[in-house]
Amino acid sequence: MLKRISVLFLIIALVTIGSVAVAEPTPNAATDVGTIEKLIDALSSPDRVTWEQAIDQLTQIGLMAVPQLSQAARKKGEGLARWNAVNSLARIKAPESKPLLIELLRDEDSSIRGAACWGLSQIGGQDVSDVLLEFLRTSLEQKNWSDVQRATEAQRELPDKRAVPLLITCLDVIDKSIADHSFSQHAAESPPNYSFSHYAADALGKIGDPSASEALAKQLDLSVEYSASKDPWFLAAIAKTKGDKAVPYLVHYLVALVEKMRGQEIPEGTIGREARQTLHNISVYYSTLSALEAITKRKSGRKSDGATREETAENWSAWLKEWEKNQAKQ
Repeated sequence: MLKRISVLFLIIALVTIGSVAVAEPTPNAATDVGTIEKLIDALSSPDRVTWEQAIDQLTQIGLMAVPQLSQAARKKGEGLARWNAVNSLARIKAPESKPLLIELLRDEDSSIRGAACWGLSQIGGQDVSDVLLEFLRTSLEQKNWSDVQRATEAQRELPDKRAVPLLITCLDVIDKSIADHSFSQHAAESPPNYSFSHYAADALGKIGDPSASEALAKQLDLSVEYSASKDPWFLAAIAKTKGDKAVPYLVHYLVALVEKMRGQEIPEGTIGREARQTLHNISVYYSTLSALEAITKRKSGRKSDGATREETAENWSAWLKEWEKNQAKQ
């Protein structure tokens, strides 16, 4: 009798488990059109937390929210709501959004153009690469620095070898600080600093074209304080592009850096301005060695080898003289 009862309970349990496994999924309330509309309304909230949460939920909804988000992105004069709608489309990464985002690259609001540019870089595709390449070229020609910044950021996300000459041009353009009220109204509380040379360097590093190495090396500048220095970006990109024309610049930079670092060691205790500069110099020192080693395949002068910084610099200087002689013979 007990066996029969046990078997009966076992059968009931299996039937119950099976019914749970094949149960129809509960409809997601977030996919309701009315809910999507409420979330889109929240995109214009003055409360940052509110509209950030709305973006997160719309992103989770995905494709079903794209039509209404597209309508919101097209509404002129909506300011923050438009910007958030475009950013939501960018995060959803739906190929269906490409035509709209390409259209918005010509919008009169620079913040909308920037968001559309970033959105396209997230979606990708050869057609998008073509569009973003032209956007970068046009922005440079028109000296539209906010668009140049967004276009160089896009090249970091979607590297395009055809953009190398334009990105090298970006290295030579002095970073701009321009009051652009349409941008600052939606994306920042104060006018932005258009700084794109390090974005261009990062993009060049990801592309990995050796022809960019010399241009990157020419940007190295020891006179710039640690807080504003872009040298770490330039050195990282040189290590990835591996063009041998950067070698003389790197060695001369190393020698000058070591001279500047005489007596400097990693500080202990409170980190002040001078200590931070020392830490920056030490970091840049090793980044310079890494870049040289990546290009020349030559290992030498590491602290682990017992060499001092001064000995390392002298070692590379002597090596450079021989290297340049051999280059001249070729």
